[in-house]
Amino acid sequence: MKITEGASSICVRPYFFNRQDAKAQNLSMKTPRKISNRREPSAELDQLPHAVIGAAIQVHRALGPGYIESVYEEAMCVEMDFQTVPYQRQY
Repeated sequence: MKITEGASSICVRPYFFNRQDAKAQNLSMKTPRKISNRREPSAELDQLPHAVIGAAIQVHRALGPGYIESVYEEAMCVEMDFQTVPYQRQY
């Protein structure tokens, strides 16, 4: 950065003004990403979101829009019981 003093204030300007200037100077404005040692989830854990989303799609197809939240919650419980997906109801 370059610091220049004016009559009444200090102005801080970067050496490059946009991404094209940064590319021309071969500078990167992004920080490098840290590589993590995460493993893939188990098959059982991977199936759970698919089952929940599938239940939500079935409820949406059956009821459509326009009901209050408690109606959809009850329908989700019925559908998830039908699909034997474990869940805990909110209170």
